[in-house]
Amino acid sequence: MNIEEHTILVKNLCLSLGSDMKMELIQTHISTIILSGDLAYKLKRPVDFGFLDYSTFEKRHHYTLEEIRINDAYAPGLYLGAIPITGTIEAPAIDGEGDVLEYAVKMRRFEQADQLDNIVEGDGLSIESMDAIAKLIAQAHAAATPVDVVSDHGEPKRLLSPMLENFEHLEEMSDSHRLDLDLSSLTSWVYEEYERLSPLLRRRKSEGFIRQCHGDIHLHNMAMYENKLILFDAIEFNPYLNHIDVISDLAFLLMDLEYRGLKQHSHRLLNAYLELTGDYEAVRLLDFYKSYRAMVRAKVAALSIQQSQEADERDRLVVEVSRYIVLAQSYTEKRESFLAITHGLSGSGKSTFALMMVEKYGTIRIRSDVERMRMFETKDKKGVEEGIYTPSATSITYKRLAELAKSIIKSDYPVILDATFLKRWQREMFYKLTSEAAVVYRVLDIKCDIKHIKERVERRSHTGSDISEADLDVLKMQIKSAEAFVSEEEDICFKVDCTTLQTMQQALDRWSLKSP
Repeated sequence: MNIEEHTILVKNLCLSLGSDMKMELIQTHISTIILSGDLAYKLKRPVDFGFLDYSTFEKRHHYTLEEIRINDAYAPGLYLGAIPITGTIEAPAIDGEGDVLEYAVKMRRFEQADQLDNIVEGDGLSIESMDAIAKLIAQAHAAATPVDVVSDHGEPKRLLSPMLENFEHLEEMSDSHRLDLDLSSLTSWVYEEYERLSPLLRRRKSEGFIRQCHGDIHLHNMAMYENKLILFDAIEFNPYLNHIDVISDLAFLLMDLEYRGLKQHSHRLLNAYLELTGDYEAVRLLDFYKSYRAMVRAKVAALSIQQSQEADERDRLVVEVSRYIVLAQSYTEKRESFLAITHGLSGSGKSTFALMMVEKYGTIRIRSDVERMRMFETKDKKGVEEGIYTPSATSITYKRLAELAKSIIKSDYPVILDATFLKRWQREMFYKLTSEAAVVYRVLDIKCDIKHIKERVERRSHTGSDISEADLDVLKMQIKSAEAFVSEEEDICFKVDCTTLQTMQQALDRWSLKSP
């Protein structure tokens, strides 16, 4: 079957389904979806793009079955099975008598308005929802099986190949589609990053970070279904595009948010994911993978130009290609990096202000409470001077914060360490670290009325709304044992009043690396 026959088949299928007022037809560069009543039927288009080959009936049948198998793990109950399209092209039937013309993925239909990309265009996607999305993706990655180390999945050369194919496809299409492209500097950057990052890429595989992932996580492939957030439409057509590093999987969604102007959402999503997984070293790969993901979307838009029959649509897609390439190039630019530590009592507002810095300035926040729990794997409190709060445990925790901070600094990302830092040795550790790394160092001196602090500590102790286990006894110990700044520290302090959200916002607005 060719494209023309596919088009005729789909037209006649729609006619055979009757005059359903709820019927819709959705075309992509690789699939045709018929929405009818409470069901959806997805047929694969007979195309061969090299990275994807649906050119034969046997291949389309195989990948139909694969799509159902893979996606059932992400969206249980949404995918109903492979349904034969029978009869003739002129008189087809769904699951009827006669020879099988094609197979379709049969799915339950959900409202298009419930897709996250449409939610963004409508009422908007709350920034708080990024925490739930991060949890969904982190859980999916935790459940995914790492690839066999002897396989070639995740090998650096295999990762580079699709990146270069994106450039080749775009350059081939540039003349015929009025795409004025100069990809030379971006191509050179990809080669340079590949060489620089290859040792880390190989180590990531040996440590189990190359897994069978979704492979195509962006807002269009996420939805609210039966009051639950789901992923769907995972890649099934090329194992080298879904047996990937987990951070490459996440990078697609981060890039998509940033393309849509939702940078603060992207920053919060990344931080929530890192806090859940502890995979802070992956930050070093983010720009490499986000640039790749932007070029994937540029290629998809360019392929859609070839298939579009409408001049206005082709013009829109030309602009889309250019915008994705500009975004890809932005990931090659060096950012302004720094390391900041918070200084303040438990309940003073440190974590809240640090999160505000995350959202506005793209910092990576590392929370001592999260890392302490991750290392000691317990929430059993044995007294403020025992268990995970012993001086030894605290020393181990701060050393871990330093290791993570070093990794992020190597990535040229700004970082905020969210801890009390009430002891001078704790602050000096990071003064030394930043001096050796030659990055700007700031102390965020968090101030808050003691009455408000006690109220916050009591409230969260009662509700269990925060990972921190600090209670009023811990607070008293902190006040008693805190060590004052020396004069050199005063010079690098940035004062923050965290009494109210308004005072925090005022501090956020005046943040500058030029003057504390």
